[in-house]
Amino acid sequence: MKRRARSEEPFEVKRRDSSREWLEERFAALPDLDVRRLFSGAGLYSADVIFGIYFRGRLYFKVDATSADDFLARGAEPFCPRPGQTLGRYYEVPPDVADDDDERLAWARRAIVAAQSPTSRAPRKKKKKKKKKKRRTAKR
Repeated sequence: MKRRARSEEPFEVKRRDSSREWLEERFAALPDLDVRRLFSGAGLYSADVIFGIYFRGRLYFKVDATSADDFLARGAEPFCPRPGQTLGRYYEVPPDVADDDDERLAWARRAIVAAQSPTSRAPRKKKKKKKKKKRRTAKR
C-alpha cells in the first residue's frame, strides 16, 4: 500500500504544543477523554484505557478481530513507530474517516470497545520464581 503524502494528511498540526488541545477538541464527545504523551506523540485514553495513538501527524486506533477488517478494507496500515517495529493492534485511521467528525467519533468508540475487551491484551508470561539454594555451611 502506498502511504499518503504529508501535504494530504488531515491531521497536520503545525505546532507541537497545540496537538493536545487539537486532539481534545476533536474527541471531546468521548467519555473520560485524556490525552497523554506517548513516544514522541500522544496517546488517547478513555477511562484510563488507551484506544488511540497520534504519532507524526497520523492517527491510529486500536482494533479487534471485528474492526480490523474495516481498516484493512480501506487500505489502512499498522502503526510502525520505527523501522522493524509494528504494533498490529493499532491501525491508521483512513483519510475519509479522519476528515468526517461523526465517522471519526464512531470509529473512536469502536476503538474504545476494542481496547476494553478482555482479549485486547495478550496474556503475559508468568515469571518463574527462582528457588533459593540453601547455603552449605562448612563443617568444622
